This record gives sequence, structure tokens and C-alpha cells, in this order.
Amino acid sequence: MINVGGKIVDIYKFLTKYNLTDKLELLRTSLLFINSTEKTFSKEDWTLLVRPHLPESNEIVSVLFSILKSESLIEELSSGEYCLSNKELLDESFKMMCFYRDFNVKLNLKSPSRLLWNMQFKIKEQLPQNLRMEFEELTAYLKDILSIAQNQIIFCAPYFSISGIRILINSIQSALAIHQHLKIWFIVDAIELEYTQTFINNITKILPKDNLRILVPRININDELLFHSKFLIVDNRYGYLGSANFSERALSQQFEIGIKLFEEDCSKISLLVKSWIDLSHFREI
Repeated sequence: MINVGGKIVDIYKFLTKYNLTDKLELLRTSLLFINSTEKTFSKEDWTLLVRPHLPESNEIVSVLFSILKSESLIEELSSGEYCLSNKELLDESFKMMCFYRDFNVKLNLKSPSRLLWNMQFKIKEQLPQNLRMEFEELTAYLKDILSIAQNQIIFCAPYFSISGIRILINSIQSALAIHQHLKIWFIVDAIELEYTQTFINNITKILPKDNLRILVPRININDELLFHSKFLIVDNRYGYLGSANFSERALSQQFEIGIKLFEEDCSKISLLVKSWIDLSHFREI
């Protein structure tokens, strides 16, 4: 077993500081890929490779290169040209960082308070500090639980937008990079409405079609069963229930409130979804 403890501290602190721990798999696989396809590579080569998924790539790659070089994980062969000096050590280092990340997420999920909110800072700062301490940021929590998904994600809301899902996309893609068979379900209502059609037509452009399942009610919107609930279930273990749709405004601008769902809650709601499916309340599109 390779001892990687001292090798990863600076990298992990840097990624944590800039809220980039959900990019660990991207950084690891991109390094391995570029090293396998080229005899040597430069900082610019790596930057270009990760830029579509990491807009801040210029600054991040420069800092990471310095850290990786100082820790002997990459070696400079000539001016500005590098190669991986120890692929096994690099792999072990990133695995350890993933473990730390997932462990910290799980610890955070066990916070005594279940309350979540999204609120404009200028409004939030007017409230008493002891009250503010009772709430966690809703969107940050959603990103956390999505990033550790392994088997199944269930979204349910009357309104989705592509711009809303884009706010969460890095966390979903991080989970998909590790668990390629991850199932992602969207339960949507009012299929006849234009915004629903727009979402359905565009979601496959940002998420793999093979991983998606889109379910809509068979019963007309004005009939017996109207889906207006908003929840998210991850692996029947972690979840959210509250006021926010999965839209850009709800996840970044509006005041929204909700609660965390833990394993017992998630299992019951998942059973409810399964019952709807068994009773043919949904059709898949």
C-alpha cells in the first residue's frame, strides 16, 4: 500500500478552498488520458482538455501543476513539457481525496438541523445570527448529495428548466464519471405546456440519454392526480423536500425553503414512486 497522506494535503486544501472537490475525477482522468496519448504534455495542453468542464481552468491548472511538481507526481522533462512520474501514486492520491470528500459530505449530512433555504444575502444578513445558523444553503446541499450518487437519482417537480439543471450539472457529471450506470429519473407534470416540452427536448443534450428516464402522469393535469410536489431522492439515502422547483431562479435567486430527507424518509417516498409506477399512473417518454 502506497503512503499518500503527505502527498495530497496541499492539493485537497486547494480544491476545498475553491469548492472544486467535485472535479477530482475530472482532474485525475484528464491527467491519465493526456499522459497516455502524448509522450509529454504542457500546462496549456491540460488546460485546453479540461476547459469545457472547468471555466476557471487557467488559474487552477497553474496552481495544481506547481503542487503536483513539488510532490513529485509530475516531472518536468524539458522546458514546459511534463509527464506523470508515478501513475500509481497519482491514482492512490486522488482515491484518498475522493474518500475524504465523501466522508466529509456524509458528516455534513448528519447535521442536527434539517432546515434548508435559498435567500438573497442582503436579506439574510438582516436576520439574527442564531436564526441564520439553523439553515443550510439549499443549492449547496443539493450539489453535495448529487455528487455522491451511486445508483439512482429521482427528481420530481412541476417545473424544470435546463438552466436550473446546469447549476447542478457538475455534481451530476462527477457522480456519472465514477458510476456510469447511474439512473437519473425526472418526474414531470403538465407535458402539454411549452416549458415542459422544452426541457424534455433539451435534457439529453447535457445528460446521457442511456442514463435518463422521464416519467409523466397518464392522468390529465385537470383530473384526479396533479403532481405539484418538489423533491429529490439520491440512492434512497439522502434527499430534499421543499418549495423549490429545479429552475435557475429557484436555485439561485428566489427565497426557497425545505428540509433534508434522510434514509427512512427517502425509502418511503421511493416506495410511493414505485407504487405510482405499478399502478400505471406514469408513462415513460
